[in-house]
Amino acid sequence: MHFQIEVHLPTVPRNRVEAEARLADVLAPFENDYWDWWVIGGRWTGEHDGYRPDKDPVNMKDCTCCNGTGDRPEWVTYVNGVRTFLNDRGLSTDEEWSRQCNGCNGCHGTGREVSMSYADHAEDIMPLSKIRKDLKAYAVVVEGDWIEGDRTPVLKTLKNLGIKGGCLVTVDCHN
Repeated sequence: MHFQIEVHLPTVPRNRVEAEARLADVLAPFENDYWDWWVIGGRWTGEHDGYRPDKDPVNMKDCTCCNGTGDRPEWVTYVNGVRTFLNDRGLSTDEEWSRQCNGCNGCHGTGREVSMSYADHAEDIMPLSKIRKDLKAYAVVVEGDWIEGDRTPVLKTLKNLGIKGGCLVTVDCHN
């Protein structure tokens, strides 16, 4: 299972490598109890600033279902230049599923699909002062404590702890 946590660091790291090293230290006490691996951002990349990794061309790749053509060979054929949808038996029909998917259920006929490994997003490590007010997470890790709740309001949690500075790092945890 994947879940989003926000980790508070007292100072903003100089770069991603430093952030990863500091996170490794902060998260180490929770290994096996809460997570078996983690990555900065991951499925929750862009939570700090509203960035949509699934819409960014840098995160796109050739579709693995149709090899980037937009047409699955078992679903689409061309006869005299006319695109024809096929059913599972290979008979020429207006098969509804392949039509709804525009010839490929991996990319909907575009030939491109979203990579499951997003490119690094700088704003996944962000000063506290720039974090959007409504940010929520499964858990907040601060000063050695794992504070968990169902969609925990992050800034309210930090304010209640008297924390006003530093940065937050969005982390995709798996267990």
